Amino acid sequence: MRLVRTLLLSVVLLGAGAGFAYAAEPEMETEIGAASTPAQHQALADQYKAKAAESREQADYHRRMAKRYQEGKSILSQAGHCSSIAKRLDENAKDYDALAATEAKAAQAKK
Repeated sequence: MRLVRTLLLSVVLLGAGAGFAYAAEPEMETEIGAASTPAQHQALADQYKAKAAESREQADYHRRMAKRYQEGKSILSQAGHCSSIAKRLDENAKDYDALAATEAKAAQAKK
């Protein structure tokens, strides 16, 4: 029961963190539209790299959750869901890496 409560709290906290991350997106939208200098494109590349790293951290977290579900004796095995979330987060990280690479190229091209 304690594990279930801990996992539920973790999900709630992750959800709150995700909401905060999206609250900051309009600022990045403005930066994307205004990027014209190498420094601005590099700043966007750095932000995308950070988002890729964050996605990978979350994917690792969900893989650990899946492992716990597989090890547990709970009838509520959510391992498949956790693994699926981890896979999507890994794909998000790859997309962020691609965005970062494109912005880094733009920064180099404008020098």
